[in-house]
Order: sequence, then structure tokens, then C-alpha cells
Amino acid sequence: MSADLKVFISHSSKDIPLVGKVVNLVRAAFNLSSTEIRCTSLDGYRLSAGSIADDQLRREVLDVPAFVAVISQASLRSTYVLFELGARWGAQKHLVPLLGPDIEAAELPQPLSIINALRCDSRPQLLQFITDLAGCLRLSPDPPAVYDSPLHEILELVAPPISLLRPEDGHKVQHRPRVEGRVRDAQS
Repeated sequence: MSADLKVFISHSSKDIPLVGKVVNLVRAAFNLSSTEIRCTSLDGYRLSAGSIADDQLRREVLDVPAFVAVISQASLRSTYVLFELGARWGAQKHLVPLLGPDIEAAELPQPLSIINALRCDSRPQLLQFITDLAGCLRLSPDPPAVYDSPLHEILELVAPPISLLRPEDGHKVQHRPRVEGRVRDAQS
């Protein structure tokens, strides 16, 4: 393990959009460098070229101070995520489950279900995530204003679409705001 590795983020590669934003939140909250975070599917946070992946992952999963598991339906189907979780759990080391928008705590299998999980679609729980992570890292996070933008990006990504229940044509319509086009000769 790299001597300065502080956070390991276990995840499914199918959850990269969310995982990337979680990495940005952690970096902003604690002013960490890319070498202090392991996220194997995200460029800039991958294992070093030439490393023996299984050996390095085994060491890092056990040795890193903060282990965060981004839990989704996809991650619960990932053999590597389940092995990482099992190794951490078996070593009786602290782990922080962070639930994606497609899963509820009640859906977590044993023994994961007995570990308190936080939701990534809840601002108060993301703030608690940073506070709890500070305890694992023995670091003080920057003030929330510093990491509000990455926190907001997570909430925007995982927000459910707005459903119009009675549109004019009688069909249920999902809406996500989207603006396209160009402005010519715009005036203030």
C-alpha cells in the first residue's frame, strides 16, 4: 500500500458517474491528493501500472484507514466488491456503506445489513458521511462551504426525475430540465 493512501472506495465500475462525484466530495472536504484515494475504475486513482492487482488490493483493503463502499444493485452483483467488503468485515475493520439511489438499506444482505449505512441522496446524510469520515481519517474537514459544490453535484445526479401526473396528452411524463441551442446577439 502506498504510505499516504487514506481512503479506499469500493464500487462497481457501472457506478462510475456517482463514484467520481463521491471522490470529488472526499477530496474537497479533506483537501486530499489523488495519491491518497484509491478508486480502481477512475482515471487518476487506479492502481499503479505493473502492480499485481490482487496482491495490492488485498493489502490496501485491510490497511487503509477509511474504507467507503458505494453500494448499489450493480455493486452487490460484483464479485470484487463482495470480496472487498468481506475482507474488511472479516478483519473487523471499520467500513462506511454509502447507499446509491437504486437501493434501500432493507435490501442489504447479511452481514452488511447490520452496519449502519448512509444515503447518497440525502444532504444531511452526506454531511454526516463527511463528519464520520473525518473520525476515521483523524482529520478535520474543511468548512462545508468548501465542499458544497461537489455535495450538490451528487444530489443532482441521484435526484429522481420529476414526474408529471396529468400532462395534457394524458400520459405520464418524466422530466429532467435540459437546455440546448445557441444564443445569438444576446443582450443583458
